[in-house]
Amino acid sequence: MNRNDIENLLKRYSENKCSAREIQLLEEWADIRSRKTYWEWTDGEQRMTTGSRIKKQLKQMGYGGSGEKTKRIYRLKTISIAASILLVVSMLYYGYGTFIVDSDKTKLLQTGTLREAVLPGTKTATLTLSNGSRIKLAETTTGEIAQESGIRISKNEDGEIVYDTRGVSPVKNKNQANVYNIVSTPRGGQYKVILPDGTKVWLNAASSLRYPACFDITERRVQLLGEAYFEVNGQHSGESQEKVPFIVSSEQQETLVTGTHFNINAYPDESRIVTTLLEGSVEVKKGGQQMALAPGQQVVNFKQHKLLKKNDIDASLAISWKNGYFTFEDQNIQTIMKNISRWYDVDIIFQGDSPKRKIGGTFSRSKSLDDLLKYLEDLAKVRFKKEGRRVIVMT
Repeated sequence: MNRNDIENLLKRYSENKCSAREIQLLEEWADIRSRKTYWEWTDGEQRMTTGSRIKKQLKQMGYGGSGEKTKRIYRLKTISIAASILLVVSMLYYGYGTFIVDSDKTKLLQTGTLREAVLPGTKTATLTLSNGSRIKLAETTTGEIAQESGIRISKNEDGEIVYDTRGVSPVKNKNQANVYNIVSTPRGGQYKVILPDGTKVWLNAASSLRYPACFDITERRVQLLGEAYFEVNGQHSGESQEKVPFIVSSEQQETLVTGTHFNINAYPDESRIVTTLLEGSVEVKKGGQQMALAPGQQVVNFKQHKLLKKNDIDASLAISWKNGYFTFEDQNIQTIMKNISRWYDVDIIFQGDSPKRKIGGTFSRSKSLDDLLKYLEDLAKVRFKKEGRRVIVMT
């Protein structure tokens, strides 16, 4: 966001005109700025004058009362304070010197340029309907957002996409015509969708899922590009009461399940596909090979080889991204930076020899990129240089 964007949002907030998405952006903005805020002054008189006006604004807002507040209330109060302070400083801006905000080096300079810290990803995605029309889900309100062949598609209060297929006859075989939807997340986004059969899917950044708006009664097949965590709803055929298989197609493999919880990491720029089972059972197929998994097991599909390799692991590590964390478990810096690139929507450039050292650690995905890079510098013994949305790794 540039300087005008922030001023406009803060003004809209003070007038109670912000949408839920705008409030979310301001909360993230305020979270970063609440860590450390300071000003640089051209002289002592300017500091005293501005300080006096800021205190007056805060007093008028009733800031400084006692009592414990929830984190959300605190953030909203911080936004209100920030709005007040920014309006005061804006009046002084063109007559005085530099205004500098927070330790993330977000600067409001006399040129009027705001160099924003790189913030973490948010809940955002695009829904593509069968006719090619696209709906930006972060910008839609709750309620019905589209219809596909009598199927009602809605966004619920939690921001999830839900399909209502009541009154719609199920597809009786896989050769019967069907309409398909695609939910895709950009770099810097993730989203949850509830499929027509009730299956819940969490999509990680830079991922997409293609699926029918009404499933076949003999099988439920979806196509995944990127990473997703599935909680598959058990579904039975109306005629035979047999469980209807759920199949995830991804590059070079199919994953067959009935009702279970699992994660698939199938990014096209990775050298392997990783399938991890948390509950139930799944079967991974590649060419003529197939491998069954039990909870706590993982199959690694090496794309350049015919090999499928099964390991016993702590399965919760595979879905740490869904729970709001980066978990680096014996990974090199190249793999780690790919994940960072997707979540923070930045480009990564390596200078020097690529370090072979593997590291481990856990870090919150809600932190700013600057915080994460500082953490990695200490952990991986590398240096970073950030230029806009480009990160240079110096080894």
